[in-house]
Amino acid sequence: MDFAMLGDMNFSLTLAAIGSALGTGVAGMAAIGAWKKAFAANKAAPFILVAFVGAPLSQTIYG
Repeated sequence: MDFAMLGDMNFSLTLAAIGSALGTGVAGMAAIGAWKKAFAANKAAPFILVAFVGAPLSQTIYG
């Protein structure tokens, strides 16, 4: 595949990938904080947070 052929789509894919990476990082840190708070309260960790961490990954696909 020739990357010059993509033209302006390179820029939009780059922005989508950067946004996805930043969003996944922030969501991951929030999930770790929520798990830590749950464990400190002697409660089970809500594993739905794993889905929330992965949600920003769709930004690259649909971005």
